[in-house]
Amino acid sequence: MCKFLKALFNKPQSGITSTQGDETGTTEPVIIFPEPVETGETTTDTDNDNNDESEAIVMTEDRLEVQRKIIDFAREMFNGQAREVNQIAVHCTATAEGRNVTMSELDSWHKARGFSKQKLSGHYCGYHFVIALDGTIMCGRDLREVGAHVSGYNSKSIGVCYVGGLDASGKKAKDTRTDEQKDTLIWLISELKHVLNIRKVQGHRDYSPDKNGNGIIESFEWIKDCPCFNAIPEYKDL
Repeated sequence: MCKFLKALFNKPQSGITSTQGDETGTTEPVIIFPEPVETGETTTDTDNDNNDESEAIVMTEDRLEVQRKIIDFAREMFNGQAREVNQIAVHCTATAEGRNVTMSELDSWHKARGFSKQKLSGHYCGYHFVIALDGTIMCGRDLREVGAHVSGYNSKSIGVCYVGGLDASGKKAKDTRTDEQKDTLIWLISELKHVLNIRKVQGHRDYSPDKNGNGIIESFEWIKDCPCFNAIPEYKDL
């Protein structure tokens, strides 16, 4: 996790905001946006309460592109020029284990379901980000575009999806995430949470109705198994 991204929208005492005066002598907060790192550079996460050794992260081209998209969207959102988001919904493509899926395929599938082609991104795909088997991030809808992935919650959410979710037969729900996908999901969700000040991250199944009203979405209440693992505790402390 890049330390400047993790601090971007912290409270003023973090040093990421400053004040500037106008002609009347009043001041207003100014958000300072550092430049993203270059492709291939190694960054470290130094926000560590225990002061242990920092974790090195190499910024690949796809991550650098996504990082820039998130920062650009953050500028617009916090200036009131883009939709406001407050949650991340985690999905799977519901495809067989080991079968890769391209963005073109997703566009084709979602077009067939009646989804509209988006003006900014040019995609039909309802997700904003899709994680391939090798961990590469494929960009779907622009963050400024409302997704089509959780009915009733699309306007305020970001859709993150990994390729997989079914066993090799394609018939049974299974957490098929590769190590590369798990690593990328942690990186991506961390960036989104900290830069956009998002607190809520949950799986598609966690949006199912709470039929017994106990405040917990239990397995018998799931409309579907997606994303086929418990996303809430997995990403709670990122």
